[in-house]
Amino acid sequence: MFRLNEALDGKATLTVKDGKMSVHITLAGKKILNLYCGKAEDAKNYQVNWLNPTVDSVTYEDGTTENVFGFDVPITKEKIGKDFDLALIGKKGVWYDHKVCVTFAESFEDELVDALELKYANQFSVKKIKNTEYRLITISNNQKFLVVPEGNAVPKNLPSDVKILKQPIDKTYLVSTSVMDLLAKIYAVNFIKFSGTKQDDWHVSEAVNAMEKGNISYAGKYSAPDYELLVSGGCNLAIENTMIYHKPEVMEKLDELGIPVLVEYSGYERNPLGRLEWIKLYGILFGKEAEAEKLFNEQLAKIKPVLNQKNTGLSVAFFYVNKNGAINVRNPDDYVAKMIELAGGKYLPSDILDRKDGSVKSMGSTSTIQIEDFFASAQNADIIIYNGTVDGELASIDDLIKKNAAFKDFKAVKNGRVYTSQKRFFQMSCGIGDFIVDVNKILNGKDSNLTFINKVQ
Repeated sequence: MFRLNEALDGKATLTVKDGKMSVHITLAGKKILNLYCGKAEDAKNYQVNWLNPTVDSVTYEDGTTENVFGFDVPITKEKIGKDFDLALIGKKGVWYDHKVCVTFAESFEDELVDALELKYANQFSVKKIKNTEYRLITISNNQKFLVVPEGNAVPKNLPSDVKILKQPIDKTYLVSTSVMDLLAKIYAVNFIKFSGTKQDDWHVSEAVNAMEKGNISYAGKYSAPDYELLVSGGCNLAIENTMIYHKPEVMEKLDELGIPVLVEYSGYERNPLGRLEWIKLYGILFGKEAEAEKLFNEQLAKIKPVLNQKNTGLSVAFFYVNKNGAINVRNPDDYVAKMIELAGGKYLPSDILDRKDGSVKSMGSTSTIQIEDFFASAQNADIIIYNGTVDGELASIDDLIKKNAAFKDFKAVKNGRVYTSQKRFFQMSCGIGDFIVDVNKILNGKDSNLTFINKVQ
C-alpha cells in the first residue's frame, strides 16, 4: 500500500501532453521502487512497462525539506473517477496488487458554504470552508481575506488573491475613523495598537483613553504611515478607507512589509442599516461575533417603532457652507439622506443634483452647489439640520445668517426650526439608530433629549 505525501495535502498533478494524459504522484518516502499499471501477477513478466521513480523535493509545515519518490502514472479519460489496478513493488522485491482512483480535486470555491446572513449590507459577504471555522471575507473591489482561527494551520492550495489573517489580529493599524466606534461597542479596542488619527482628533472616548494610556500609538496618517513603527510593533492588519487608493505606493509598501491591507467599504452602503451591519465583519475579525450580533439587533429594535410610522411629509435640508461660500450637500442616495427618509422626512435638495450643466460638482457621497441653486431648492424646507462635522456646530441662528444673508429668508429660519448635528456624530458609527430617532423626534415637534442633534436658537 502507498500514500501520497502529506505536504501536498493528498493531491496529485494532472498533465496532458501530445494528446496523452498522466498524473504525477508524490509519495511519502522511497520505499516503493516501481509501479505497474495492471495486476501484480502480470508485472513481473512486463518489466519494460514498469514505472520508474522521479526524485521529488517536498517542504513540510515546519520548514524542513525531504527528497522522496514520485511517479508519472499514465491514465485515460475513461479511468478518471473509477478504480483501476496499479501494482507496486518495494525493497522486499514482492509485487502487490493495489487499486487507486483519480478524481478532480474540488476548487477552493467548491469547498465554501455561506457563513453569515446579511439583512442590509451588500458591500461584503462571508463564507466558510466546509466543516471548519475558517471564514472567507470578500469585500468590494475584489478583496478576499481568509480568517484563520488561533492555533490552526493555514490551508494549502489557497488562491493567490486570498490574504491570510491569523487570529488573534491584535496589532491593528486603524486608519478608517468610522470603524473605531464599532470596535468600542463590541469591546474590541484592545485589538488596535496603531492609529492613523491623533488623540485630539478622536471623539470616541475609548480611543482617547487608549492613546492616553499608551495602548494605542499614533502611526501616521493614511498617506504617510510610520513604517518602522508598524513593523517593529508587529502590525498584522491595516484597516483603511478608500482614500488609500489615492496612494497606491502606500498599499504596495505595506504589502511588501507583510502587512495585509483591508479597505473598508461601509461608506458605500446606501442603506444606513447596511453601514451599521459592518459591525458583524469586525465581530468575525476580532472574535466578538456574539457582541456584534447583540448590538446590531439592539439598534434595529430602537428604530423599529420609527420605521412603522407614516411619513410626516416634512422636508429636511442637511448641508454645510464651505470656505468658498458654496453649499455642500449629501447626495440623495447617501446614507444620511436615507436616514432622514427612514425617520419620516423628505430629504432636500434632491431635484438639482442630477444636472449635467457643470453647476453641480459631485465628490463621492457629497456634492457642491452654489447658494443660488440651493436657495431655489431648499428655501421652503420645513427643517434645517446644519452639518456640524466639517464646518463646526452652529451656536445660533445668527451664525448661519452670517455665512450668507439669504438664509434669513428660509422658511425653517423664520419658523425657528434650525438644528445642527454634533461634530462627533460622524465618528459614532453605532449611533445610526439614535440619529434616526433624533430626526423623527424633530419631525414630530419633540426636540428635547436628542443624542446627536442640537436645537439652534
